Amino acid sequence: MFAAVIKLRYKRPKVHRPYKIFGGNTGIWIVAGLGLLSCVATFIIGFFPPSQIATGSPVFYVSFLILGVCIACVIPFILIYFKNPKWTRPLPHEKE
Repeated sequence: MFAAVIKLRYKRPKVHRPYKIFGGNTGIWIVAGLGLLSCVATFIIGFFPPSQIATGSPVFYVSFLILGVCIACVIPFILIYFKNPKWTRPLPHEKE
C-alpha cells in the first residue's frame, strides 16, 4: 500500500485526491517510506518468539508463522481464480 502511493503519485500526478501530504513528492517519500519501514520491521520482529509466552519450540513457532503467511498470500489468488464474473462491474467512468 505504501509503495503503491509512491508509484501512483508519479504515474498519475494530475488526479484529484481528497487528502494532501505536506512537502509534495518529498513528503510522500517520507511518510510512505516510514510506513513501509515500520511494516517491514514489524514483520521481522514477529518472527522472534516472545519470552513471556510459552510457545514451545522456536522451530515450530517460526514454521507456524511462515505457513500462516503462505496461506494468507495464497488465498487471494484462489479467490481470483474462482471468481464469479458478476463480482466485477465497470466503474461509472468506464461505461460506454
